[in-house]
Amino acid sequence: MEAYAGACRSTTREDAASARVASVRPFAMVGLLVTLLCIESRSPAIAERAEENAVTSATDAFGTWNGLESVGLYSATDARGFSPKDAGNFRIDGLYFDYALTDTNFDPCFVRQVTMRIGVAAQSFSFPSPTGIVDLAINTPGDTSGASGQLIHGPYETDFALVEGQGPLTDHLSAAVCVGYVNDFLVDGAKRSESAIFNTAVRLRPTDGVELKAFWNYDPGGAHGILPAVYTDNLLPPPTYDARSLPSQASSSEGWRQLNVGLMLKMTLPGDWRLNAGVFQSAEHDLRTFTEEFLSVVPDRQADHVLDVSPPTSVRSDSGELRLVRDFAVAGVDRDLQFSIRGRDVDREYGGDALIDYGFVSIDAPLSAETAPFATGAVSLDAIRQFDLGVAYQERRPGVGSLGFGLLKSDYTRTIEAPGASAQTDSASPWLLNLRFTADAGSELTLYGSYVQGLEDSALAPADAANRREAPPATRTRQADAGIHYAPSGKLSIVFGAFEIDKAYFNLDGENIYRELGRIRNRGLEGSLTYSEDGLTLLAGGVGLQPRVARSVPQPDATGDVPVGPVPLVLMVNLEYAPESWHSWAASLQWASYSSRVVTEDDRYSLPAFATLGAGVRYESKGHGHAWTLRLDGANLLGSEGLHVSTVGLLTPELGRRWILSFTVDS
Repeated sequence: MEAYAGACRSTTREDAASARVASVRPFAMVGLLVTLLCIESRSPAIAERAEENAVTSATDAFGTWNGLESVGLYSATDARGFSPKDAGNFRIDGLYFDYALTDTNFDPCFVRQVTMRIGVAAQSFSFPSPTGIVDLAINTPGDTSGASGQLIHGPYETDFALVEGQGPLTDHLSAAVCVGYVNDFLVDGAKRSESAIFNTAVRLRPTDGVELKAFWNYDPGGAHGILPAVYTDNLLPPPTYDARSLPSQASSSEGWRQLNVGLMLKMTLPGDWRLNAGVFQSAEHDLRTFTEEFLSVVPDRQADHVLDVSPPTSVRSDSGELRLVRDFAVAGVDRDLQFSIRGRDVDREYGGDALIDYGFVSIDAPLSAETAPFATGAVSLDAIRQFDLGVAYQERRPGVGSLGFGLLKSDYTRTIEAPGASAQTDSASPWLLNLRFTADAGSELTLYGSYVQGLEDSALAPADAANRREAPPATRTRQADAGIHYAPSGKLSIVFGAFEIDKAYFNLDGENIYRELGRIRNRGLEGSLTYSEDGLTLLAGGVGLQPRVARSVPQPDATGDVPVGPVPLVLMVNLEYAPESWHSWAASLQWASYSSRVVTEDDRYSLPAFATLGAGVRYESKGHGHAWTLRLDGANLLGSEGLHVSTVGLLTPELGRRWILSFTVDS
C-alpha cells in the first residue's frame, strides 16, 4: 500500500517547465487550511477524508485506490498482464470516458475512489471490456456542509497540501471546491517537480428523479533535472540501479497543463425508463520537453545516452455516452433492457522530436553539460473518431442467478497526418458481443462466467522506435473468464477464477518500426480473500499468469514465446488491525511478492524475484467538531532491490525504503 501524496510517480511526464507554480509552497497553505477548518459548518461535523482507507474500503483484492493510497493486485496500468488505460477502459458513474492524460496518478481533488472491476465485479457492467474496467468515483458535493484539509510529507522530499469545502447553496444546488499543491513528487523521474490542483463540482436536483452533475479539474505543473528513462537491449540482463541516483542535466525540463471537465445527467422517465448520460473532455497540453534516455543498457552499466527534445504538443479527447434503461419484472424475474450510444473524438499531436545522441556512456557517470544545437520539426496529427451503438439485456432470478448479453456495433476510424506524407487511414466496423452469467449454488456460493469481445487501443510506440510515440490502430480483442464467489457471511468473501485474454502483439520489427507482429495470449488464475471482524481486516490475493506470443512477423532476436513484461506470479497481503481495546490507535502491515520474469526476447534471461514489506501506524480522534487522523507509513522497509520491466523494455526499479507522514482533518 502506497500513499499517493499527489504522486509517487515512477514515470516522467511529457512536458516542459515554464508551468511552474514556484510562488506557492505547501506550508504557505497551512494558514488557509486552519482558517477553513475553524469556520463553523451549518450542520454537524461530517467525516470526509479522515476516514479514507484503501484496505477497509476494498471489496476484493483486485485493486482499489481510495483517497491517497492504493492497494490490490491490479491497477489502471496493469491488469491480467495488460494495461486498461492503454486499452481505453475508463468509466465515470458507469459511463464511457476516454481518459487522455499521460499518467494515472489521479488528482485526489477530482477522483475520490478507483475500483478495478475484474471477474465477478465486472458483471454489473452491460458493456464490459477485455482487461477489466477502471471505475472512477469522482468527488461529488453532498447535502451537508463540511471542509477537509490534508498535509503529507514523503516519500522522500515530497510535500503535499490539500484543502476542500462543500455544501448546499440552495435547496436544490450544492457545490464543492478543492485546491492543492504538491512538490518533488516525481521521486524517480526528476530532481525537482511541482504541480497545482484545482477542482470544482456542482450537483443540481431540480425535481425528484432528476440529477445533474458537472465538474472542472485543472492541474498545471512542471519538472526540472529530468532523470533518464532506462531501456533494456532485449539481449542481455540489465544491471540493478537506483533510479533516484541517476545523473541528470539541470537544463532538462518538462511542463504540462491537464484538464478534465464533464457534465452528467440522471433522469427517471415514465414507464419504468431511466436515462443516464454524460459528456466529457480530457485534454493535456505539453510544453517543449527534454527527455533523457539510456537505451540498450547492458550488464556493465553502459547505455546509449540520447536526449529527446519534443516540441509543444497537445492531446484532446471528447467522449461520452447516453444510456436508456427499461426496468421491468415478469413472474418474479427482474429484467432490464438497455440501449447505448457512445463515442469519442480524439486529436493527438506527436513527433517532430530532435534527437541528440551522446554515444555509449556509463549510467553512473555525470551527463554532458553541453547541449548540441537542435531544431524540432513539425508535429504529426493522430485523429480518432469512434461511434458505438449497443443493446443489452439482463434478467435476474432470485435464488437461481442471472443471464445477460450485449451487442455493440462499432464504427472506428483513425487518420495519421504526417508532414510531407500522404494521410494514412485505418478503419474497422466490427460487431462486438458479450455474454455473462451467474449461478447461485446455495445462499453462500455463486458461480460466474463471461465472454467479452472488444476493440481496444494499445500502448504508444516506445522511445527507441523509429515511429516513437505513434499510436497503433485499435485492434480486436477477446476475453473469457469463469470462477466462484464464496461469501458465507458479511465478514468473509473469497473469489477464485480463471481467465484467458487474446490481443494483438505490438513490438519493434526488423526496421525498428513499432507495429503489430502477431497475437499475445494471457492465461491465468486469480484469487481474492477479504475478512473483517473485531477490528481486524485482512485483504489478500494472488495472480498466476502464463503469457505466450505467436509471431506472424519476424522480430529481431526474438526466439522465445514468453513476452517481456508480465510477472508470472504476484502475491500480496494487507493487514489492518484496530481493535476497540486500542481506542484511537491502529496498525497496518503490507507484503508483496513478485516472481522472476523474462527480460530478454529469447527467454534466456529473467529478472530475479523479490518481495517488499511495509507497515504503518495510525491515530484517529474526534473533538470540537473535527475528526482528524495522524498516520505514519513505511514502504519497502527491508530495502529490497528489484526491477520492473514493461512490454517495450522500459525498466523501473523498485523504490527503496521510504516513509510517509500524513495529517488529515475534517470539519
